[in-house]
Amino acid sequence: LGNALQPHHIKTIESTGSVVGSAIIEVGSSGKTIVAGYYNRELLTYPPNVHANDLPLESLKNGNDIFIGRFGHHGEFENLNVFGGNGSDLVYDIHPYGNGYILGGITQSTQDSIPKVTYPSDGAWMAPNGSGKRDMLILQTTTSGAITNGFLMGTSGHDLLYSVDVDVTGLVHVAGYIGSSLQLNSN
Repeated sequence: LGNALQPHHIKTIESTGSVVGSAIIEVGSSGKTIVAGYYNRELLTYPPNVHANDLPLESLKNGNDIFIGRFGHHGEFENLNVFGGNGSDLVYDIHPYGNGYILGGITQSTQDSIPKVTYPSDGAWMAPNGSGKRDMLILQTTTSGAITNGFLMGTSGHDLLYSVDVDVTGLVHVAGYIGSSLQLNSN
């Protein structure tokens, strides 16, 4: 493997709380990467075109928000997308899908907050009402990481999605934990 294991570019995403990068994938064969994860409090690291005052502070209220960042082939931060509400929103996995990616994780909606794309502010997709305490979440993105669609699945309990995969026919498979009866509600 030689130099393949030696890091050439190390970049960090920082916040006033914590940041967990939980999934990474190369954009085609470009050398660019999509990094997905979650943070709480307030992000401190932004791409050059993003200003701190533009970012939502939903995660200050409770829990975590999901970030999807695209990095150039030299490690430069190119793009940022944020998804969340005032509950805990986490992402664990990413996989190529169509002309973009699918991400798998969990979301927690409450009476006061339905998770949605919070940055950029013109993000169009908002999660439907959840089925229980925590629901499985699938987000669909473009190659830049912009969220274009999504899907919730869950029972009345705590449901967790840890892994997504796509077979050769385009069918999405998920692995996780069902916290209640097996009668699933999907939105």
